[in-house]
Amino acid sequence: MAKVNWGILGNAAIARNQMMPALTRASNAQLYAIASRSPVPDDVAPGAKRYSSYDELLSDPAVEAVYIPLPNALHCLWAVRAAEKGKNVLCEKPIAMNEKEALAMFEAAQKAGTLLMEAFMYRYSKKVAAVLDVVSSGKIGQIRGIHAHHGYTLSWDSPARQDPSLGGGSLYDVGCYAVSGVSLMLAAQGAQVEDGSASFKMDGGYDQRAAAWLRFTNGALGSVESWFDAHSDQRMLIEGEKGIIEIPRFFSGAADAFSVFSSAGEEKIEVPASDLFVLEVENFSKAVRGEEAFLIPREETLKNMKTLDLLHSFRK
Repeated sequence: MAKVNWGILGNAAIARNQMMPALTRASNAQLYAIASRSPVPDDVAPGAKRYSSYDELLSDPAVEAVYIPLPNALHCLWAVRAAEKGKNVLCEKPIAMNEKEALAMFEAAQKAGTLLMEAFMYRYSKKVAAVLDVVSSGKIGQIRGIHAHHGYTLSWDSPARQDPSLGGGSLYDVGCYAVSGVSLMLAAQGAQVEDGSASFKMDGGYDQRAAAWLRFTNGALGSVESWFDAHSDQRMLIEGEKGIIEIPRFFSGAADAFSVFSSAGEEKIEVPASDLFVLEVENFSKAVRGEEAFLIPREETLKNMKTLDLLHSFRK
């Protein structure tokens, strides 16, 4: 089948550095158009159409799928507009500012008969799939505790991350990965978030650091941490009744290894690299063509947004 024509709203760093190259490498997709209020250099995505407004791009009938890397506070507005124009939407995480906005986005897509998926690229990792296999195999038994960290030093000016009106804050930016990751592992054993609490270190109206506890319906307890004020870290620790899984870089697609500890000793599991953004683009493009379902369903996204709403309710 013909490659899916993609459009990108905005000139965000993640679009330039990750999505545009991924669209070049993908087997079933191509970057057709970019809309940006600031000029996009000629050497960035040469050959792609340039539009000076998002509405212009959405009005182009040749655009089939739209990637939205805009600040979090703009996701709902432009995802709904894109759906109304008949466009399929891949929207950066977190999909919205809250569950209510996310529901409005999915309802707009359903009404228009278009696709909408949250862009959690880490979900395409062979490492994540391998950890899920261990959890589902029963090798470590039932999960009793789970802990995920995702943070880094924010050493540059970034309004989208530091302005609360744009949806800034570490929990929205990278804590959402931790919430998604721990929920994914517990969902593999049939459990979901039941309750939780959180504490925040605030700076100018946004959370520079967040720490939260979660309780799951099977009695398991979990913790998530996110930050902008310390060294980079992406680890996960899963504590089961019969064993423990330790993953140093859970959210990274790089070639890696993780460890499973049990009464039999330590087992190291090697995993190859995953081209996360290409896999994400190819999966979504196949879904546009009706060749396969996309990876992250509506229900998973809405549950994660509900958890983020719960944790944000403790911000002061």
